[in-house]
Amino acid sequence: MSKEKQNDKKKSSTKEYSKISRKNLLLKSLGIKQLSKKEQKRLGKTIANEQNSDTFCKCKYVGRVLTFSPFAILLLAIMQSIFISDNINSLYFVSTIAVISVVSVLLCLFKPLYFTPWSDDDNKWKSDSMFGTPMVSLSFPIGVSVSICMVYVFTMVHYPDPTLLVLYIVGLGIFLGFLLCIRCRAQRKTLKLIGIMFVVGICVSISIVVLSNAIFANREPFQTYAGEVTDKDLFTSSKGHSRIIDVTVYQDEFSFHITKDIYDQYSVGDRIPVYFYSGGLGIPFVDIIKH
Repeated sequence: MSKEKQNDKKKSSTKEYSKISRKNLLLKSLGIKQLSKKEQKRLGKTIANEQNSDTFCKCKYVGRVLTFSPFAILLLAIMQSIFISDNINSLYFVSTIAVISVVSVLLCLFKPLYFTPWSDDDNKWKSDSMFGTPMVSLSFPIGVSVSICMVYVFTMVHYPDPTLLVLYIVGLGIFLGFLLCIRCRAQRKTLKLIGIMFVVGICVSISIVVLSNAIFANREPFQTYAGEVTDKDLFTSSKGHSRIIDVTVYQDEFSFHITKDIYDQYSVGDRIPVYFYSGGLGIPFVDIIKH
């Protein structure tokens, strides 16, 4: 072998070693120990021995119920809007969806032998490559419920100053991410798995913080302003109608998803009351509906 090839081989091996060293250093800084193949195999057997077969069967049914629950709730809401009335209280509807994501995360924290937010690419229903034994994956119910909550958070809730909101979300999200990493029984806690744990923590914390702040808010607004309706939009689809109204309050413009009654009641140029609520967690938010 020529000297150039030997040097190239040494350089490539040095690069690989430095990558592994940096990775191990990062994992070590997070308090995570990298296991050898023998230790991984032994841990997989340990988890399998600790699992109870009857309990695992029950957990699989729980996982399926949680997976289909968001779709069932969404279908009921669509049927109500089409056949009964489209004046749906979106806050309580989304709150019910958020409960599914919270329950899923709690199961991953308190039953780590059976539940995980991780999912194998080739199997969305269970995950075993990271654990050495089958586990019930809750990635799907968490992902679907959090996605629905995100739509509500970023389209229907308005914050004059989101600083405190961001602090709450980041703090709770990091806390949940660390708990998920600590409680996870995976053989190999890769950077990808750790990243997923923290992403799940942040996403679920958004649902918890925003919905808790709205649900437990003081029913009486602390300030009321007269806003001006600047635009109205009506979107029609197979799932029903979506009505949006743009309101300007002292040069600040807000877009609200509203019910049919409010949409029919106001026209462009009309004055409409805009309520400022303190929020259950002390985070002020704006709405045109008096709760």
